[in-house]
Amino acid sequence: MLRCGAPLDDAGAAPTVPSRAGSGAFGQQNLKENLALQRQQRITQEALTRGVRPKERHRTSSSGVKSVGVRSLITQGSPIEKVTATLLGGLGCVAYGPLLLAATLFTGYGLLSLWKEPTVVEVADHHWVRSIAIETYQKQSKSDWKDSVPGDANNVSCSRRQKDTKKVADGKTCSTRQVDQGDGTFREERSCETTYRSEPIYGSYCSYTVNRWSSGGATSVASGNSLADIPQWPNPTYKSCSSTQLGCQRQDKRTETYTLRLIDTANGKEHTCKVSYPEWHTTPIGTQFDAKVGKLVGGVNCKRMQRR
Repeated sequence: MLRCGAPLDDAGAAPTVPSRAGSGAFGQQNLKENLALQRQQRITQEALTRGVRPKERHRTSSSGVKSVGVRSLITQGSPIEKVTATLLGGLGCVAYGPLLLAATLFTGYGLLSLWKEPTVVEVADHHWVRSIAIETYQKQSKSDWKDSVPGDANNVSCSRRQKDTKKVADGKTCSTRQVDQGDGTFREERSCETTYRSEPIYGSYCSYTVNRWSSGGATSVASGNSLADIPQWPNPTYKSCSSTQLGCQRQDKRTETYTLRLIDTANGKEHTCKVSYPEWHTTPIGTQFDAKVGKLVGGVNCKRMQRR
């Protein structure tokens, strides 16, 4: 009979991977790692038992976001990180991910909004507005508590309504306790506290009409767009009366604004500044100012302009 291969009767057992696991460099490395892990677990458990926080370490979350302690950022981080970490110190940590990115952008935006660069602006033209509000004597509908209704009110109509609440005594709550007299005996002491309940306070609330002056939204306006247009008050038309009666009108509050339109000589951008009449009147077209313009928002600081 034809046979293939050699007989296995006297063959030895081949070594397996488990038989090598406990010896050599591979086994020693596994043993060291297991011992180190167990030691760290014991240290952490002891610290938590004593109420001591384990030493701060860099951590990586399951999402791969690296976190560091706020204290290390404040002492070792970049200037922006230091400001951000200080602002967010109450969070306990700052993550190098969406949170840190958003906080850094927010802090950077705040710093950039305060950053102003010098430039030169030139007066391009002038604008002025003067206005006078007109009041009308008319009937008005109002409402208030009865003791605040004016004496000249008409069509008064009142109803009962809760105005407030008050506390009213509603009995007592008492308790008894034993007091040690120091000789092995006790005595009883009884103490009581007054209890209260809330009761509504009612009053008369009234609606009424009364004749009063009211602005009514009517305004007379005059304006101009150059120094040649000398500012003047408008001449409003209204119904004046020798004696006060419904429908009569009168002049009320006056307002005036004076504006300089400025052009940035560096980039041609336009700015406007509201100034006092003396400054407006003595600042012809072509006058230049040293000014500071916001780097981010671009507005000119009108109060700090210096005439050249």
